[in-house]
Formats: sequence, structure tokens, C-alpha cells
Amino acid sequence: MITHDSRPLAEAAGAVLDSGGTSVSSQSSQIQPPQRPSSLGRGVSRANLAPHHRDALRRSAISDDVIDARGYTTLMRTDTDLAPRERLRRAGFPKQLWDVPQRFPGLYIPLYGPNGQLASCQYRPDSPRMNDQGKPRKYEAPSGRPSVLDVHPRNYAKLADPTVPLWITEGVKKGDALTTAGQCAISLSGVYNWRSRHGTLGDWEEVYLRGRTVCVCFDSDARTNRNVARAMRRLGTWLRSRGVAKVLFVLPPGNAVLGKTGVDDYLSRGGTIQELLAVA
Repeated sequence: MITHDSRPLAEAAGAVLDSGGTSVSSQSSQIQPPQRPSSLGRGVSRANLAPHHRDALRRSAISDDVIDARGYTTLMRTDTDLAPRERLRRAGFPKQLWDVPQRFPGLYIPLYGPNGQLASCQYRPDSPRMNDQGKPRKYEAPSGRPSVLDVHPRNYAKLADPTVPLWITEGVKKGDALTTAGQCAISLSGVYNWRSRHGTLGDWEEVYLRGRTVCVCFDSDARTNRNVARAMRRLGTWLRSRGVAKVLFVLPPGNAVLGKTGVDDYLSRGGTIQELLAVA
């Protein structure tokens, strides 16, 4: 744990869980919560998501209302319906993805920025292609687009309130699992993707950090993976430079039997936020 005060962990954890405070600094009161566009979620119905995709999201501890509010969608391609193909092509995905029938069906995942706008998307084909190392590319992204900070629509209004603890994790499903558990979360597309090659992402300008408690929650392998641990430390250092009051490094428990564990895995097995913070 990295902290600017001397309170014990138990007290700090309690502060993280208590998001009901009402006192907001005069500086933060000048920041208005982003307005959610009226079009978000419009036209998205439960029928647009295949049962096996919904079941997979539920197994990641994501509730149906969080699933539907994001607009997860199954893309099915047939000989007579090429709309899913065109959707990926227009979004900027590579031809090796949208022009190959084997890459369908798949899960289309809208990404929303901290300003409340649709910012980007991801696609997870049921049958993924392989990377140069022969490993499956589980998640695909549009070519040439910068990384974004993803914020579930439920969390927009919380970003401007520094009394609400903020969680930062890697992966949309993990962020949505935290959202289901009542937490305000930002999802990164990679452990280093809170920044770009030229510096930190401009999206951070929409997130009020000064005086806030921030929990950085990466996968359990951060205990043994030096690269992931380094990413956590660097993110923590940068957050402190932005005036964050307290940074907590929170790792789900993992072992040889469970393997690498993400916060969605932890919550799906019955773990709670309180228990997770107790061992931070």
C-alpha cells in the first residue's frame, strides 16, 4: 500500500468502502459530472446478446443490468446478413478479422470515455486468431486508435466526486464486475495503457483525482510478474503526482490451483470487496 497518511490499513480500507460522504472540496464543486448522452443504450435489447455470451458475462460476476447498460452485443455473420462484417470494417478493425467467416460469432464491446461519449470498441471472437507467438488474440481493437480509459455508463456521475473511491483495473469485464459490486471503476486495455507513448492519456483530464482514494487492482500475478508489478508502481507514482490522497494496491488471492486470478474471478467465487481490501 502507498499512502500519504499514517492511518492503519483497516481504517484506510473502511474509507475506501464508505462512498457515502457528502463533503466535496470547493475545487471539485466546479466540476460538473459528465452528462450521459441520451442515445447510450438506445436500441440495445437483451435479444442482441446470445445466451452463451450473456452466461459468460454472468460468470464474470456482471449483473444483467450492467451488461445491458453497456450494450454488449453478439455479432453473427451469415451468407445473407453482412451487417456484422460491415460494422467491424467501419469501426476500423483489420481485414484479417472482419473478412474471415471463422471470426464470427463474437462479442462486440462498446467502450465509453470519462466524458460520457462512446470512445472506442473491442471485439472478442468465439474463435480467435493467433498472434506471432502462437497464442490466441482474445480481444481485438480497431487499428491505429489510441488507448482510452473505459468507464461504464453507471459511473459517469461519480468521477467528479473525490469522496467516491476510484478503482483502476485491466479489462472491461473486471471493471464491470466492480461496477456490479457497487464500485466506481476505470478499465484499462493493458497494465501500461493508462498512458501513451507521448505521455499520459488526455482522458485523465475528465477524472477528478486530487484528494481521492484510488485502488489499483490488477491480476494476482502481479505478485510474481515483474512487468505487471512495475506497471502498478509507476501508475501509483503518477497518481500521487496528481494529488491522490491515498493509493491502495489491491490484488486478488491466487495460487497454483486457481492460477492467475482477476477481480472478476474473485467476485464470481463469492469474494467480497470488504474481504479483498482486508488482505490488501
